[in-house]
Amino acid sequence: MTLVAPTGTFKSGGVDITWSLTNAGHTLTGSAGSATIIVVAITDGGVYSVTLSGPIDQAAPPVGTSVENTIDLGIGVNVTSSGNPVGTSTLTVTVEDDSPLIAVTPGHFENSTHTVLNGTLAIIGADSNGADVNITGITPPAGLSSGGVALVYTTSPDGSTITATAGALGPVVFTMHANADGTYVFTQSALLDLSVLQTDLQSSVGAGGPQPAYYFDTNGVFTSVESAGDWAVKITGSGDINPSQQGMGVGNNHLSTGEFMTFEFDDEHLSTVGGSVPNLTYIAKIGVQDLGVGETLTYTAFYVGGGTSGSVVIHSSDLAPDGTFQISAPLGGFLDYITLTPGANTDVRINSFTAFTLDDSITKDISFGYTAIDGDGDTVTGSVLITAQNSHTLTGTAGNDALGGGS
Repeated sequence: MTLVAPTGTFKSGGVDITWSLTNAGHTLTGSAGSATIIVVAITDGGVYSVTLSGPIDQAAPPVGTSVENTIDLGIGVNVTSSGNPVGTSTLTVTVEDDSPLIAVTPGHFENSTHTVLNGTLAIIGADSNGADVNITGITPPAGLSSGGVALVYTTSPDGSTITATAGALGPVVFTMHANADGTYVFTQSALLDLSVLQTDLQSSVGAGGPQPAYYFDTNGVFTSVESAGDWAVKITGSGDINPSQQGMGVGNNHLSTGEFMTFEFDDEHLSTVGGSVPNLTYIAKIGVQDLGVGETLTYTAFYVGGGTSGSVVIHSSDLAPDGTFQISAPLGGFLDYITLTPGANTDVRINSFTAFTLDDSITKDISFGYTAIDGDGDTVTGSVLITAQNSHTLTGTAGNDALGGGS
């Protein structure tokens, strides 16, 4: 038995397939350029084998679908006996198109400044030449921010990468990149604000009266009772702390020349409530009322592990439109405590306070949509969920279906 090349035009990657016979006509090889695409072999006893080593181009499916088309190769078979023709037949080889398949590995990561997750979105299959995978969108938690600045999301021109920055021109917070082989890389470069403790004091604090200390608990409660909750911030001063609906001061409702106020962050977990996990704060935002022209307020921030900001003088022109100023720990670091000292002839009220903390109980989900297209146009769409959490202990699912990453 010997083989005969099929009639018609066949291509692989847009290159014509050419046919050659070897082994006295028992082996038929189809090649696209120097690449072997298909080999058909037959014995004199009629036993045959087909080895497909590369894709054979087929008609593209309807747009947005992954219809698996088929193509038939009619391989001629000549039968002889003692060198004399006996008959002919056709060996029909049917090649089925390959389509990408959804193969998502979700990710769980510890909120940090150096997270990298490597996972999969889709299995592209045999038609990998010319394949493309795009990140088609992001569904983040409402109001997601970094360092108190709302995130802005941009997509790369080729559609492969979504980048989140803190503000339109701010630093990169994270990227999500899809590779053409169906894998992805998620990279985090700055902390996400997963837990924010905030009070405007005026609406949340009544006339509590002067007390040696007030506490800002992780559940958002502002109280003078240390044992009332797991506190993240302890406020003391050169005299009793006196909050009111007009603002907070020392002795009375004012912070005046010759006085000071201290914000201590519970990085050592001195709180008698809430277990042994410290409450780490990396940004504090303080609101000031009645800081007039010529008046000043000086702060010094002390960092966990050592180091300080030095003395930083705040003028009214340094305040944001909402009357606040922000104090940040170095990248990857945390605040230990802050002291506030009014300058000469200065009389102000502290009227709001916000702490950006690493609360271990908080998680946030970020969903990314994607489209995978193989080399001949078959398409599959899906989404992958990336979960951010502050805890060092990553919490996933019961099955082996998720990635973990972080510091």
